[in-house]
Amino acid sequence: MQVQKAAMYKELDDIRKEIQDQKAAIAHDLLEFRVESQENSHTLSANLSEIIAYINRGRDDKKGEISSSRGPQPPDDRSRPSGGGSSSDPSRKI
Repeated sequence: MQVQKAAMYKELDDIRKEIQDQKAAIAHDLLEFRVESQENSHTLSANLSEIIAYINRGRDDKKGEISSSRGPQPPDDRSRPSGGGSSSDPSRKI
């Protein structure tokens, strides 16, 4: 009976050690995964920033091309009467 108990305790101890080793390996793998995920997140963020900057440069360049290709535009002065007879024109009768 004593021999069976000793064998059972030895087997339980071996199982406990194996579980602790597996737990340590999983913790290590999880840490590596977190580090890789963080690095990938930084890479994606940097790439997205570059894409956004590229898009904005293209849009800004197009804005510059449109305004420069038409030449200088006169100021938009909507306060002047146009002579077309608007609803606020006192000479127009309803």
